[in-house]
Amino acid sequence: MAKSDYEQIVASLRSDDVLTQNEGVEAAIQTGSGAVPELLRLLDEPGFPRDQVLYALAQIGDPRAVDAFLAGLEDPNERVRSRAASGLAKLGHPQALAACLKTLNDAPDALHLDVTPSVRALARMGLPAAAALRDLLIDPDENTRLHAERALEMMKAPHKTETAQG
Repeated sequence: MAKSDYEQIVASLRSDDVLTQNEGVEAAIQTGSGAVPELLRLLDEPGFPRDQVLYALAQIGDPRAVDAFLAGLEDPNERVRSRAASGLAKLGHPQALAACLKTLNDAPDALHLDVTPSVRALARMGLPAAAALRDLLIDPDENTRLHAERALEMMKAPHKTETAQG
């Protein structure tokens, strides 16, 4: 990819307009692994939409992003944390299950409050996540119970895990 293409992606991601940012994310995802070094550099830029960058990195699924995902788990922004956990899950990282359980309630979908990025990731994990989710069905927190139930339901119907971006 030409330098000007990367510059266009970065310019889109720097935009204050969310639609333009989304177009930049999509362009980065389409570029694939070639965009990873630039995306990783952007994470260090103050005020940059870290959740958008981590979403792109998670969709690309390049192992070079592991440190960024691990760092993102400690971010104060729940959208960043949830994208980081999803990225670890996409890579099959050993800490993915724990990360997704920790972020189970983070960043619910505005139209489907029972679905979060970690709900989708846990559903894709299948049986390895089922025992941990089963234990959460009796959690005192109503949202935790709801999200655990939804992830288990989505395991039984895998086509539903891909119905919305996350």
